[in-house]
Amino acid sequence: MFVIVFFLAGGLLAVTVCALAWQLVGRPVAVALGWIPMTPDDYVLCALEAERDRRWVDALRAYDNALELNDSHQEARNRQHALFELLATNPELTEGTELG
Repeated sequence: MFVIVFFLAGGLLAVTVCALAWQLVGRPVAVALGWIPMTPDDYVLCALEAERDRRWVDALRAYDNALELNDSHQEARNRQHALFELLATNPELTEGTELG
């Protein structure tokens, strides 16, 4: 009985480690190489990174791409709307950019 439980626990651990490795290393590499397509969530992450770096045009494009894949993606829609409001109320943020 102990041997069966030991092997089941070991198998569960192996599956967990493989899933974690895929999410942290395998999938990002596969997306970067174009082997698998980006999801709306991937585009939202790109948009957040662009916003952090104050690349407003890239952020808006990434939100558009996310909404193109899934027009009901609520996070992308809410963040895009919030970014539009931020840029509309703070025009100095767009000076020297394509939006300015």
